[in-house]
Amino acid sequence: MKNNFLKIKGFIEGQFPELKGKITGENYPTPPILELAQNFVSMLQLVGMAWMVFGGQTIFRMIGFSQPPAIYYTIQEHGTQIGVALFLLVPQVIGRFATSGAFEIVLDGQKVIWSKLEEGRFPNAEEITGPLIKLGLAESS
Repeated sequence: MKNNFLKIKGFIEGQFPELKGKITGENYPTPPILELAQNFVSMLQLVGMAWMVFGGQTIFRMIGFSQPPAIYYTIQEHGTQIGVALFLLVPQVIGRFATSGAFEIVLDGQKVIWSKLEEGRFPNAEEITGPLIKLGLAESS
């Protein structure tokens, strides 16, 4: 997603060479709750892989159970559905919300030229060059 910002920065610096090195920006970080959710899903996936490799009963015996608890039988009964959700669906949903691709383009660390987070979309050329021309900068031909 940082690639989007770099493309816009390259476009601006190509159109306005005097701005080379003066355009800054960055992607907005992932919200902490989504980072936590991603870490939690990763941990569940690791447990799921251990379950598949060692078997559920072995894992419960290793942590001190003489008989597996009721959840073991539920997981065994719905293993395919849980596996699909754990390894395919849930990571996709969390990943979709975690990467917004939102960025801001800032001139001289002060003037915001474009905010994808605010606008909710990728800018077109006029939306980038317009504010710069209004500031008195001339486009290169």
